[in-house]
Amino acid sequence: LPGNNASSTTTLQTTPNPAEYGDLVSMKATVTVQSGNPSGTVSFFNGATLIGGPIALVNTAGSFQAAFSTAALNPGTYPITAVFSGSTGQTGSTSSIANVTINSVNTLTGVSATPLTTTTWQTVTITAAVTPNRTVTPVPGGTVPFRNGTTVLGTATLATVSGQQKASITTTTLPLGKSTIIAEYAGDSVFGSSQSSGGSVTISAPPSGLVGYREFGTGAGAGNDSTARFFNPDGSFRFEQNVF
Repeated sequence: LPGNNASSTTTLQTTPNPAEYGDLVSMKATVTVQSGNPSGTVSFFNGATLIGGPIALVNTAGSFQAAFSTAALNPGTYPITAVFSGSTGQTGSTSSIANVTINSVNTLTGVSATPLTTTTWQTVTITAAVTPNRTVTPVPGGTVPFRNGTTVLGTATLATVSGQQKASITTTTLPLGKSTIIAEYAGDSVFGSSQSSGGSVTISAPPSGLVGYREFGTGAGAGNDSTARFFNPDGSFRFEQNVF
């Protein structure tokens, strides 16, 4: 009769907790019954979603257990429970919730610039490289803003370049003197954010007079028309004119 069924208790252990994305998280349920030995299965749930099982109980040195492992949990916190099915003469039972936390993968962001020293109005290419502290799938994605002090220079999207995750911008607007460039990776659903240490770029004043040409490739002289820029002795912009 149902009233004669032996009650059961299910306990749940998870390790490691917290874990980092990509870690193998082990879940072990132990079932005891009021009398006799339990038999049946255990299923593991994330909330209402089945993530493992049903798994048959195994007698391990007199302890009846079911185990499940997964590395498929994304960063976040998950309410994990183990549910014992019960069997003939034994009631089922559910463990207390084990809140399993999966942390993002830490990253390191570096920044470089080319050239490191140049003159006013010349193009400087700034590149950030984002490296995770462990190799997992996928690779870091998302955006990287660049700034000089508090001035935002631009934002670029990470892409794979020679096996590394990189983002680059170009600028011609760095001020005279030494600029300290910071790259700030925003992180994504798997990888944590990180900020580079400062990278230095030094801009000096060009000589007065003709500094250089920039091709526009428009108009009657398409491909040959350019702009000549002229500067004052202090490096400030003076004027420009088309050259054909």
